[in-house]
Amino acid sequence: MDFPDIPFWDFSVALYSKPGVGAACLGLQDRHEIDVNILMFCLWMGAAGYPAATADEMRAYRAAVAPWHDSAVRGLRAVRKWMKPDRPPVDQSLAQALRARIQKLEIDAEHLEQVTLFTCICTEKEKGTPGSKMANALSNVRHYFRELGIETGADDEDALAGIVAQTFPLQRDGDIASGSG
Repeated sequence: MDFPDIPFWDFSVALYSKPGVGAACLGLQDRHEIDVNILMFCLWMGAAGYPAATADEMRAYRAAVAPWHDSAVRGLRAVRKWMKPDRPPVDQSLAQALRARIQKLEIDAEHLEQVTLFTCICTEKEKGTPGSKMANALSNVRHYFRELGIETGADDEDALAGIVAQTFPLQRDGDIASGSG
């Protein structure tokens, strides 16, 4: 597929591949059913210099992609996970080849979701005086988690601290924990 070049996608792919980030994102996804694309969007907005989103803006961003994410992305993920090895009575080599193709489709569905989110920010919000990029990113994440009713535990805070440390590698650890920058 020919997707438009968007810095948000490039940011997400680069961040997700950093040590510990993929596992931390999947842990948050498994524990709380978060949309990792929106988590990445929260971080990217801050890192890109956008002011922190309001709770209403975060709600609107989530609403813009929720039907797509819930049906297309999660639907493909469910099929892919169901097809893990040892599903009888099909030929496993053929089933795993199909599973790999479904994973590619799942990634394409996530890419399209990110294009949609990027379009939202580009049409609704201008970069301004961002203040602290890391603080803005953390504010976005907190708005998103509040919207979902998530109360983070120690595992979640550790996962977020690791992701944020990889997003803002020049910040000091104390700054990450406090959300300052």
